[in-house]
Amino acid sequence: MTLGPAPSETDEAKVRRRTALLLAAIVAIAWAARHGGLTGPFGEGWQQLGAFYGKQARNYLRYGAAATGFAGVVNAEASPPSEWAWYLHHPPGLGWTMAACFATLGISAFAAKITGMLAALTQVVITYLLVARCLSRRAGLAAAFTTAVVPAGAYFSTHGSELGPQAIALLLLALLLDVRAGERASGRAGERAASPPRVAGTAAAIAGAALYSWAALPIAAAFAWRDARARHWRRVAAIGTAALLPFALHLAQTWWVMRHATGVLHGGSLFEALLNRSVGESRWWASVDAADSMRRLWGHARFDFTRIGLGLAAIGAVMLATARRTEQASPTGLASARPLFFALTALALGYTLPFPQGVLVHRYWLLVALPLVALLVGVVTHVVTAAIAARRVGTWITLALLGAMAWEGLEATLRWQKRDSTPWFEEAGQVVRDLVPAGRTLVTCEPFSDSLEFYAERRVLGDVGDAEIPAEPAELIERLASDLPWFVLALPPVEEPTVAWRRVPPWLEEHAYVAARRQLPGAARELRLYDLSRRPDGTRYEFNR
Repeated sequence: MTLGPAPSETDEAKVRRRTALLLAAIVAIAWAARHGGLTGPFGEGWQQLGAFYGKQARNYLRYGAAATGFAGVVNAEASPPSEWAWYLHHPPGLGWTMAACFATLGISAFAAKITGMLAALTQVVITYLLVARCLSRRAGLAAAFTTAVVPAGAYFSTHGSELGPQAIALLLLALLLDVRAGERASGRAGERAASPPRVAGTAAAIAGAALYSWAALPIAAAFAWRDARARHWRRVAAIGTAALLPFALHLAQTWWVMRHATGVLHGGSLFEALLNRSVGESRWWASVDAADSMRRLWGHARFDFTRIGLGLAAIGAVMLATARRTEQASPTGLASARPLFFALTALALGYTLPFPQGVLVHRYWLLVALPLVALLVGVVTHVVTAAIAARRVGTWITLALLGAMAWEGLEATLRWQKRDSTPWFEEAGQVVRDLVPAGRTLVTCEPFSDSLEFYAERRVLGDVGDAEIPAEPAELIERLASDLPWFVLALPPVEEPTVAWRRVPPWLEEHAYVAARRQLPGAARELRLYDLSRRPDGTRYEFNR
């Protein structure tokens, strides 16, 4: 036996290792792009959504999930069951996840956001695996990179909504498991399965996503339609059950709250929400300004996906639409991407077209289209890098476009993260908890903020301005509340009030006892707390309860 030099790595092994390193670098970029939103406290903008669900998570720990029927309670401070405000518009999965993180890591914004970050990084990897499987490694890397850098992923990964990366990552996992099950059933990729593929993993992923968001329903419908055409009825039943069971449980939860619980429904019941999102939105369409709506929709899409990303996605859609079915075997063949394209289109359209008002109001709603945009960018990369005669030229063109998209997306993400990251709510909340007795209401000129409620653990009334100033101070107490309210004022304002308010500070100085003035160093603002139940001489106002 002759000993010789160890065999060298095969070209395929080198490509795999290089691809793994590039994917790891993309995941690192994704982490860096989201880091600012992860580490800061709940601040302005859509950070309030995380605070809103954080209040529900804290109440699961405060009262016990069984006491609330595993439903969300949004009261900021400890309250008796007769005063609970229930939230039933969306599945409770995000609140449950946050509660588990609070129990493990402590109650904090970081604990509330960490699962969004981890799910977002998982989404990057699964996007690569899906697109690379049906096109090429380069296409997969481009799709993963798009997911990592555009604001729909980078900015909204840590905003804390039920429509976030937790739900989207689970839906992409369902797609990946479905593809792999089909390949195992057929023996090799691309061959029609002789028997129905296994469905357990796909169904479990869909059920998990449905616990977070109703966006799981369009994907389940797409699977069911495909399997019904193939007469795979057991798969249809399994996937339908996986998607509808969380919905049925949530309906049972709603029934339990409405039948047995006391308190109030925050924003109405689930039934009212569904009615408003169907009949209500059809009525809304009759009075909508089409031109203004299109401008707002374009603004949301441009922010979420960048102009370059939208342009590449449009080109990719044209390429897919004009590709011939016989191209699958060619180097630039796109036919194998069609099933994934249709599934991701079902996700994007199935959760946007039925809810136009929600799409126009909520900038983050379009993030359901992020996997579709990423796929289409991957399509362009696949074609350009393979079809141009001088292959290096195609690669450099693609890299330049992806780099410009990343520059635009990351600049917007980091700018808005900085804008939202004020520590005022956290600092002010600490002062309020120290000085304001439990059971009191905070009144402020600024818009209502769930972030302030989360940290202050007191009820907040916003948008109180000059119009509420009465002739006599006691009238303000009667007008605002009967629970001895306090007025909280930030100078300068954190979020510019939407009502006239300039007469309020001098009026408070003249008529109300100044309870406290605090300089909040992190927010670079002064906090003023006024006890509206006390006269300047220290005696209390008398008013009727």
